[in-house]
Amino acid sequence: MKFITTLLFFSFFATSFAQGVIEETGTWCDGNLEITVPEIDESTVLGWYKDGELLIGETANNLNCMTYGNGFYTVKMNVSGSEITLLHDLSAIEGPSADFNAKNMLAAAVTYFEGASISGETITAWHWDFGNGETSTLQNPKVMFAEQKIYIITLKVTTASGCTHTITKEHEWAYK
Repeated sequence: MKFITTLLFFSFFATSFAQGVIEETGTWCDGNLEITVPEIDESTVLGWYKDGELLIGETANNLNCMTYGNGFYTVKMNVSGSEITLLHDLSAIEGPSADFNAKNMLAAAVTYFEGASISGETITAWHWDFGNGETSTLQNPKVMFAEQKIYIITLKVTTASGCTHTITKEHEWAYK
């Protein structure tokens, strides 16, 4: 009976411990994303794994994920003599990738810019610099260029969590 009671206690403890214990601090974008398991009495981190591969030498309660990149993280722990495994999914975490397309409309003397940025989370802001003194915060702006020449266009996108990415491309405005 004592064995069953002990087994039920450890099973309950491991289940309770496993629910939401790996915590994230920092962000991917600020270069400081860490995951942490709490320090409790009689617990030891046996090892951290990323996508099933042992991360050699990683036995602390916290792990800097910036070193290893996005993926599925697992921690194996000894808690009061029982081994438990916890999983934390960071596979979808990555910053945005800014991009755009431009189409000259000669009859209107306008260039239409179309945002082609991608991100795992919602992009909430666009900042364009068209290299001619004009800027825009629209996702898909249109611009009139005064001279036929190559302009340096810069687009910076920002996500809901504050991640940013900037791209710069040349764009030729010419009546062709």
